[in-house]
Amino acid sequence: MGRVRYIVPISPPLNSPVSVGKSLSPTESKILHQREIGLSYKEISARFDMPINTLRTHLHRSFVKLGAHNTTGALWNQRKNYRQVDGC
Repeated sequence: MGRVRYIVPISPPLNSPVSVGKSLSPTESKILHQREIGLSYKEISARFDMPINTLRTHLHRSFVKLGAHNTTGALWNQRKNYRQVDGC
């Protein structure tokens, strides 16, 4: 007999109906796009003339809205949502 493993969530999932499904603000979309093309936090904060902590707050909010834990997950979920809407 093999061992049985249980995965117990530590916190509520990010993809709860309360957080996911909200559309990104224009600033969140722009910042996420800048991360997608490979710019660093420092480069993005200089480009938008905002403190790095404000930039991180915008990114974190976009992660929550997209049900992700990082930039890669946010971009993946965003593309997946667009495909579902477009019917592709």
